[in-house]
Amino acid sequence: MVTKWSFVILLLLCLPAQGAGIARYSEYADMFELMDGISHGKGSVGRAYKEAWEKKFPIGGEFQDDLKRFGEIRKSLLVTKEGEEDLFGALSQGDDEFAKAFYHAKNFNQVLKHLLKIGIENGDVRFIASFFKKYDGQMKSFLKESTHFSVKLLELNKAWKYKKYDKALKRVEPFVLSKERRKKFKFSIRPVWWPKDQAPQIDFNGDVLILRYHPIAHTANWNLSVVFEKAIEALVHYQSVEQRENLTKGFRAKCPGRELEFRTALTTLFGVMLPKHYQNPKAFSAYGDYASSHFVDLYLKLLYPLMEQEMKKKGSYAGEFMDQAASMCRSLHRLSVIP
Repeated sequence: MVTKWSFVILLLLCLPAQGAGIARYSEYADMFELMDGISHGKGSVGRAYKEAWEKKFPIGGEFQDDLKRFGEIRKSLLVTKEGEEDLFGALSQGDDEFAKAFYHAKNFNQVLKHLLKIGIENGDVRFIASFFKKYDGQMKSFLKESTHFSVKLLELNKAWKYKKYDKALKRVEPFVLSKERRKKFKFSIRPVWWPKDQAPQIDFNGDVLILRYHPIAHTANWNLSVVFEKAIEALVHYQSVEQRENLTKGFRAKCPGRELEFRTALTTLFGVMLPKHYQNPKAFSAYGDYASSHFVDLYLKLLYPLMEQEMKKKGSYAGEFMDQAASMCRSLHRLSVIP
């Protein structure tokens, strides 16, 4: 006899595993983003976390001292290049190994082992262990709402495949990244707690996309089109430093002053047009309206067939594609400024 509860259990067992898709909730990623934000307290992200914390708990005394030490340890391995940009945006700071310790850990022992592995001193690792243990209760007062993510992510992962974002990303990855960088690029999405009075924010750190969403107030609509465009930004940003430098020099030599237009076009090309093609190949047209800027819209109509050609013959993104993209940009620029 099938009872009510046995039916519910059977239904839960038939649901896909929450961790099986591209997006997975990680308590350790959630804890890290909260404490990392509060510790530096700068920018819109830091201020939002700090203000939310201060509504519940004072920031001062022993907590302030502990927070300062955590922030100093966290920043010890970062190579910052604030304010500097190349063709693809902010200059790469290298892989953030400290953050990765939290993003991918299955338990807190894995976090600590990773921190030791990347060179954090034993005393500092012990402090981090005691820091998260000491303030576990305060953190949980925020993150208890994050239990809702696990169920909400089932829909996100399902829609990600339905909209062919998995297929598009898989196609772009070997086109843009060198073989060496592809080995390191393990794209994943991590949702983290975010104040409900703040608009959702999407950031990336290396190959991890951080969705700052309130687990209840913001998850009725993940806005996946925007999420995927940010995923493309993360992938493009993940190019090797050498490749980025070379492509920046080449583009600036041919089409200076049009870097923002190129960056916008590249994100739309890979992040909007390609998945639309996979969603409905028969109805897709590269000659629709894809940008409010006339320059970018026309640029895209030239770049799309070039991309298809280079992908089909397995050409190098850093070779013919980028060379032609810079030349096309120069031609369009001349047409736009010369009567």
